[in-house]
Amino acid sequence: MMQLRSSYHYFIFLLLFLVVQTSCADPNRLLADKIEALVQANIPQVNFSALLLEAESGNILYQRNANQYFTPGSTLKLLTAAASLLELGEDYRFETTAKIKAETLHHNTLNGDLYLSFNGDPSLSSEDLNQLILQIKSKGISHITGDIMIDDSRFKPPVYAMGWTVDALPWYYAAPVTSIILNENKVKIMFTPNATLGEKTIVSLADGESAEIMIKADVMSVSPETAETECQFQASINEENTLNLNGCWPYQEKPRLLNVAIKNPYALLTKNLLSALKTHQITFQGTIKKAAEPKALSLSTVAIHYSAPLNKLLKPVLQDSNNLYSDSLIKLLGFTRFQQGTFQAGTRAIKEILKEKGAINIDDTLLFDGSGLSRYNLITPIQIASLLETVWKNPILKQSFMEVLPIAGQTGTLSARFKSVENSHVIHAKTGTLSGVSALAGYMDIPKNKPLIFVMIINNYLQPQETIRQFEEKLCALMIESMIHSTTLK
Repeated sequence: MMQLRSSYHYFIFLLLFLVVQTSCADPNRLLADKIEALVQANIPQVNFSALLLEAESGNILYQRNANQYFTPGSTLKLLTAAASLLELGEDYRFETTAKIKAETLHHNTLNGDLYLSFNGDPSLSSEDLNQLILQIKSKGISHITGDIMIDDSRFKPPVYAMGWTVDALPWYYAAPVTSIILNENKVKIMFTPNATLGEKTIVSLADGESAEIMIKADVMSVSPETAETECQFQASINEENTLNLNGCWPYQEKPRLLNVAIKNPYALLTKNLLSALKTHQITFQGTIKKAAEPKALSLSTVAIHYSAPLNKLLKPVLQDSNNLYSDSLIKLLGFTRFQQGTFQAGTRAIKEILKEKGAINIDDTLLFDGSGLSRYNLITPIQIASLLETVWKNPILKQSFMEVLPIAGQTGTLSARFKSVENSHVIHAKTGTLSGVSALAGYMDIPKNKPLIFVMIINNYLQPQETIRQFEEKLCALMIESMIHSTTLK
């Protein structure tokens, strides 16, 4: 009887010991186990990486495949934004200028050429161009007998980066990256599917758009199933900015707006320029042609348009994930560093700048653009985390980033996400999305907890995009919950 009682007491002691041990187990180990269970239940067959660390100390709380290479999608814009701020400063502005030889202006008549220099301002609009011409008029120029010389020499071809897929090129997110950028080199069109399947879909310019492109459409309205499995939609645009559309379009009850990329920004510019001259009653007798601004001549500036400062231009880059803004900055960095406004020079510049000014070594990455649209980009989660750590510890970078990074459930590319995740507002992060690629990288600033950096990248999946996003949101919720729980235990 005594032996049984002793065995019973030993069993109770062992049970209590195990309970205590479990409650005192390494919280990082518990988090890792929970994440692994989540992965196996949701995405067991995909390439998945995740990293969670303390922003101040760099202490890693969780990592999975953190040193493997992944296609990052638009999380690459984090590198572009940081390098641009470090190299150019938060107050940098793009300039678009109009210059003349002062001695050729007599009694409101310019008996010489007008030189317009376009330097890759991604925010330049038709209205900005209109105001530039108004400035010219205010300087007393009402007649131009010479030519208008368009300098678009800052950015060099190619206008598309390596790794951009051919099916992306007609659409706004793959607009050509040129020195001349007007209205983001895009135009809106309207698709109005025919309720009678097998009949033509109506395609037209959207309301408010001027005739910047010509549309030739032969698109059949079909069921969504037919569009998915039997009939491919095809789009292309030529140098005359004629949009050719063929194939099928799935029937939808409401018309759909789409943004098309302009193939030839120079042609778009000349139309807008002639219209602005006419609006401000400046007669023009010459021709519009391309020519670099002659450095040997002593030219006087008669008009200038400044973009918003760089820290404001980063809102489209990080919050809205605008590819054209990002790749314009890449070519600008290439020009600033190496006098070569190309994708290759720009990506080389990013590596140099981040190493020299941010102490971040990304020499062994593959970078082909600044937007993340290229399928060839390869980087590791630990390198992205290193960048985010540097940003957090640099007051200027941190302020600029935190002002514009999307907030989960509230702003930018995260505005419609994380609606059901408790405390999701603590997430400030950049998204990254391509076919078969989904990524999220940024900060978790949890009250009463140490600020955290997190990176997650998923490649090569077949599941619907919504399924992958639900997994990302579950993972973020798990991380937040674990951190809050570990704080309450201390």
